[in-house]
Amino acid sequence: MDEAVAALPDELLRDPTRPEEPEPPELRDRYRAWLMTRAAEPREFVAEAVRAKRDRRDEPPQRRRARR
Repeated sequence: MDEAVAALPDELLRDPTRPEEPEPPELRDRYRAWLMTRAAEPREFVAEAVRAKRDRRDEPPQRRRARR
């Protein structure tokens, strides 16, 4: 994660319309912290995606009617 965030160009991190924003090193730290939070457990969306996939797989196929 650190390597990916370090590779981000300053231009991608900064919003030119917001000059009051912190400098890129601080923005990188904030982005890294946000990414780490998103990657941390519990990852409820993963369990929900697995459940939805299982439920969809277990449903009988739907017969489709041809349009004429």
